[in-house]
Amino acid sequence: LHFGHVQTETDPFIRRWLLVRGNALARSRICDASVTPDLLRQLAVPYCPITRQELAYISCGVHEHGAAVWSVDRINNGLGYIDGNLAIVSVAANKAKGRRSYDETMESVRGLREAPRTAQHVDGLTADQWERLACLMGYSQPASRSAETGLQPMVVFPAKYTMTGHA
Repeated sequence: LHFGHVQTETDPFIRRWLLVRGNALARSRICDASVTPDLLRQLAVPYCPITRQELAYISCGVHEHGAAVWSVDRINNGLGYIDGNLAIVSVAANKAKGRRSYDETMESVRGLREAPRTAQHVDGLTADQWERLACLMGYSQPASRSAETGLQPMVVFPAKYTMTGHA
């Protein structure tokens, strides 16, 4: 009982929104007022665009059917938590990406494609998964890099509401 109301389970989009705001504060990043639980609901997709695993919209832990837990990723790590720079991906894909830039992600793709068959993964992602991540990140690169990013195969659709040609 809290202030006369029986507490029910918290909406996972509200919990994740609060986590995003806390992460932004901890990283000295902007969390724009347009980033709301409703925006996160609009960005929700059934499968991770990177790993192609089914996503479980739970607050934390592991889903009982083996689905991947969802995460909010800043597509361009150089920008804050703003509408147009966010995508819903699996926790595993977000952790693998870490603070990598687009160029560093492309290096992972090239390294795995050129490596002997012994190197199948980098930080848990395959070459195809790194390529999908690089493609997603390529959408948010500055227009001045469009000659380079425009040559990259479109192996994943842009996240909903992704801004393009900005940095």
